[in-house]
Amino acid sequence: MRSEDTQKKADIIVMPYNYLISPSIRATLSINWSRTVVVFDEAHNLESSCESATSYDLSSEDISGCIEECDLVVEHLSDSLSRIFAESDLPSEDNVLRIKSFLLEFERSVDDMKIGSTHSGQYAYDLMSRHHVDFNTVDALLPEIDKIINVLKGIGRYRTQDTRLQKFRKLLSFLFKGESAEIARATTALHYKIYVEGTTSRKKSSSRCLKFWCFSPSVAFRDLLDLGVRSAILTSGTLAPLSITAKEFRQTFPIRLENPHIIRDHQVWCGALSKGVTSKIVNGSFKNRNTSAYKSEVGNTIANMARIVPDGLLVFFASYSMLQQCVTFWQNYQDGTIWNRILIHKHIVVEPRTGGANAFKETSEEYENALLESGGSKRRNGCLFLAVCRGKASEGIDFSDYRARAVVIVGIPYPPFKDPYVMGKRKYLDEIRSKSGMNEKRMHSTGEEWYATQAARAVNQAIGRVIRHKDDFGAIVLFDERFCSARQRSRLSSWLRPYYKTCKHFGEVVRVLFVS
Repeated sequence: MRSEDTQKKADIIVMPYNYLISPSIRATLSINWSRTVVVFDEAHNLESSCESATSYDLSSEDISGCIEECDLVVEHLSDSLSRIFAESDLPSEDNVLRIKSFLLEFERSVDDMKIGSTHSGQYAYDLMSRHHVDFNTVDALLPEIDKIINVLKGIGRYRTQDTRLQKFRKLLSFLFKGESAEIARATTALHYKIYVEGTTSRKKSSSRCLKFWCFSPSVAFRDLLDLGVRSAILTSGTLAPLSITAKEFRQTFPIRLENPHIIRDHQVWCGALSKGVTSKIVNGSFKNRNTSAYKSEVGNTIANMARIVPDGLLVFFASYSMLQQCVTFWQNYQDGTIWNRILIHKHIVVEPRTGGANAFKETSEEYENALLESGGSKRRNGCLFLAVCRGKASEGIDFSDYRARAVVIVGIPYPPFKDPYVMGKRKYLDEIRSKSGMNEKRMHSTGEEWYATQAARAVNQAIGRVIRHKDDFGAIVLFDERFCSARQRSRLSSWLRPYYKTCKHFGEVVRVLFVS
């Protein structure tokens, strides 16, 4: 039975949700979306997935590749290969050369753009129209590009891989999509920014990549709903605050549920800790986190927790950079005193930054094996997993029972402040809000609200590793002075807030949690 027939007869279809929100992938599914109910699990990732699905990039190397492909097609137009195509499917040599000429001019325009500059979404149309591509001419251009791609698909490596021209065509289709020019322009101008990133390529020491960033998940989400979807249900343990989620998607979400946890009071303890084991204030903000004092206090406190916490201990850092800095410092400071203190009590594994799924699988297996072997050891009691918020260990991994009796969050995992995308997103949100009327402002979050929410969701996701079923139990230590504020407490998942306590000294953690 063909897959289309299966889909038509199915009551439930399960798929990665990027298949639903990517316009190009969705178009290949042959699904009648009218009156369907769409459920997005792990919906805390939906925002970024929606934005990615409607964002595009085009590099200098992509454009150069398009030019090379035009040359290749011209060479093959007179070859025997061309005879397999109907005459009407073949591009004329003149048309191929005209497209090549356009691409050469376009390439020069891109090369002239200032690296690091940001432009409004409207600039894309200005750039294209400079080379006579607009809503009036694109309908004639796209079929000719399709003919070139069709010829390429019969040549060598292009039989099994996409062409650069396909990528360029995708961008053109996005810019000049099948709605009115006014709507397309307005949507792009409102929700998109173009960032010029500096890159290197095979041919140029200083190339560029145009990042067409969509800063609103509502664009992709609205496209899906407009297909006639009856209901969209978003589920996650870390969608809070729901008000921010609603603002991001430009939806009211008339039904909102935040459920308490199934566990009872004695199964979880949550404390915000402002000082380490030597009573030094721990604050992982930018001005403090690179100091020896900070890394030393964090390390010595973790060493003491390793001594007290049985079985598995998870420690999540705000970034890979901070994780690596601390590991290097602990291994070298005073001949590795801190690192060795931890090793006395627990084996240590570190979440790999590179190596993909295989590297992470090996690390996870090492962690599990260390936990199982430590039961008969007089020297060590379990294993310490040093990981990162937003890393593989923080989401979707089941650290049930002995695998995690405590989770420690070191620092607040804000997105990189000076990252061009983060800066652009914050500016976009502030601009949208500033342009709104007084009654509409409450419907739009500020850049700062979004920034703080991204950190909170990463924290809540990492916290979720410790309690995995109704009989599980464990402790949560929020290890940073800033976690002691009422604002940070309000950003925790609603089920956790009743258990939240502030601890001014490490001794309180020991007395209240591990002794009593």
